[in-house]
Amino acid sequence: MEFDKNTKRDVSKSIFIRLVQRTDLRRIYEIEMESFKTPYSFFTLQTLFWFNKEYFYVAEIDGKIVGYIIGDVRNNRGHVVSIAVDSQYRGKGVGKCLMNVLIKKFKETSIKTIRLEVAVSNLIAQTFYKKMGFRAIGRIKNYYRNGEDAFLMEKQL
Repeated sequence: MEFDKNTKRDVSKSIFIRLVQRTDLRRIYEIEMESFKTPYSFFTLQTLFWFNKEYFYVAEIDGKIVGYIIGDVRNNRGHVVSIAVDSQYRGKGVGKCLMNVLIKKFKETSIKTIRLEVAVSNLIAQTFYKKMGFRAIGRIKNYYRNGEDAFLMEKQL
């Protein structure tokens, strides 16, 4: 159970997950810019929206978008393209709720394996993914635009 640090209320009960809408993209872009050293451009997010709508979810609390997750299917494997949560809502179960919804969607489409990439410097995300059942299976050199390597992580369903 997750509690809001200020009000001591259970935040996870107030998290609403839904499929993305085109009108959500500006807010998603704001979260993207805040969350990553090498964020996706707005154009890239639009492209991901058009090609990945069925695996693209947002999390809302009190009607405000506070996070998102984008997935797709590659070579009969699920892939987590991106996940991010507004900094004010991190550590409150939002990412876990988003990941669980995407995992459920992959299971419904008979996907047996999920992969993702994570920056080698992003220890917080690596810890989160490990808690969600992912394990590192390799390292990809110069994966990000800034030259940083990524760990390839995988989860069996």
